[in-house]
Amino acid sequence: MSTSEATPFQSRFLRRFGRFVRVLPKGRHRAFQLAWRAAGSPEEFVGEFDGSPFVVDPQDRHSSMQLFLWGVHEAAVTEVFLALLKPTGCVLDIGSNSGYFSILAAHRTRGRVVSYEPLPRNFRFLEATRAAANLDNWLPLQIAISDRNGPLEFDPRGDDEGRSGWGTISPSGTVVVDGRTLDSECARLGLDSIDLLKMDIEGHEVEAFVGMSNLLRHRRIANLIVELHPRLASSQRLAALTDSMKRYGYHGYRVRDEFVRSTRFSQPDGPLLPSRLQDLEPTHLTDDGVHVLWSAEPQRTELG
Repeated sequence: MSTSEATPFQSRFLRRFGRFVRVLPKGRHRAFQLAWRAAGSPEEFVGEFDGSPFVVDPQDRHSSMQLFLWGVHEAAVTEVFLALLKPTGCVLDIGSNSGYFSILAAHRTRGRVVSYEPLPRNFRFLEATRAAANLDNWLPLQIAISDRNGPLEFDPRGDDEGRSGWGTISPSGTVVVDGRTLDSECARLGLDSIDLLKMDIEGHEVEAFVGMSNLLRHRRIANLIVELHPRLASSQRLAALTDSMKRYGYHGYRVRDEFVRSTRFSQPDGPLLPSRLQDLEPTHLTDDGVHVLWSAEPQRTELG
C-alpha cells in the first residue's frame, strides 16, 4: 500500500539507492522498483537532480523517473541549451513538464527563469521541486501558452501510462486550463527581452508562435529551441511557420542529435554549437520530434 509522501528516511534511502542505480548499464527501472517497494511505495519522494533536491513522481516513468535514474534528457538539445545560457539571462521554459530545463537554467543563471506547465499533476511537482531546491529565481506558472487568452481544453493523453509529457491542447481535451499568449505574459511579468526560450508543447507550436508575434516582430527573443511535431501540427503549417520566422529575421537550424554520446553535462567553457547544428531545410519538417533552433544572431555551423 502506497503513502502519499515519503518520510525523510524513505527519501534518503531512495536517493542513495538512486546514486547506485545510475551506474548500472541496464535494468535501472527494475532495480529501482524493487527498492521503491521495499521503502513502502511512496507516491512521491525527494530525490536528487543536477546537484539539488528534486521531487520525484515514481508513476511518471518517462520524465520524472528518467531524470532521477539517468540525470539527462535529450542530450543534444541539452548541450545547445547550456551553450546558449547567459550568466544573467532571462529563460522561458514552455511545456516544462518535470522542470528539467528550468532546473538546469536556474542553477546556471542569475536571471529569471519562468516555467509554463498547464497539467495540474506536473505543476504540483514543479512547485514542490522549486521549494525543495530553494531556487528563488525560478517561477513556475500553471498556464498554457497559446494564441489567445482564456480557458482551453487540455488532453492529458498518456498521463495514466506514466507519460506526462504527451499532453496537449485539443478540442477533445478533458481538463480545462488557463491559456495565455506569450505577448501578454511578457507584458504582465515586465519582461522586455528573453535570452533563451525552450518549447515542447506536443503539436500546439503554431498557435503559440501566433501568440508571441509581437515579441518576434521586434526580435525580443534572442534564441528559441523548439520541438516540432509534424504528425500533430502538419508539415505544411510548420513550413509556413518557418517562412514567418525568416521574415522576422531569425535563422533556423536543426539540432543534430546523432553527434551526442555523453550522458553528463556541465555548462561549456567554449562553443559547442558548430558540431551540433545544421541549417534548417524543408525536409527536416517531415521528421516528427525534430528539434529546431531559431536564432536572431546567426550561429557558426561549419564542422571542425
